[in-house]
Amino acid sequence: MRFSRLAALKRLPEISKPWLEMAQGLGTIFALCAALWWFYAQRFTHLNLKLEQTVTQRHMPGKDHRVLVFVDVRATNIGKIRIPMESGTLAIYQVNPYQHDVLKQITLDPITLEPGESDQPGLKSFYVDDHIKTLEINSFYRVPGTNKYWMLETVADLGPEKLPYPITNSTSEK
Repeated sequence: MRFSRLAALKRLPEISKPWLEMAQGLGTIFALCAALWWFYAQRFTHLNLKLEQTVTQRHMPGKDHRVLVFVDVRATNIGKIRIPMESGTLAIYQVNPYQHDVLKQITLDPITLEPGESDQPGLKSFYVDDHIKTLEINSFYRVPGTNKYWMLETVADLGPEKLPYPITNSTSEK
């Protein structure tokens, strides 16, 4: 009896080897599935862009009642993959008093952004009549490989400034 138990213990590695190989294969498959899920959950395949625009105005003395409007558009890649962007569009609409048609349409420069990189595809300026009280400013770029767009809409109120020239803040040492 003792001899048969010892023989069975000696055969244990060759009996358990196929089961251990199968368990190892299943563990590898599970690890690959978990890595795939983690990769997808991290959104390494998604394009993420942040658009910002700043609108400023300057009343121009002697310019036939016109206002100079500046629109600064800034794009930042907040994703994890490179974003090549074709030319974008900056569309300006007159909101108050309402006008149905596009007031101005300006092309934004094509840019390519690496992850974490920011660029200024356009600092655009244009004149509008001073009777216009409110503008709607839309900047948009097409998402590469889709029919979708990244779009940012800003409503800017125009009005008379207290001084004819811009004031610059400064600091001085005492």
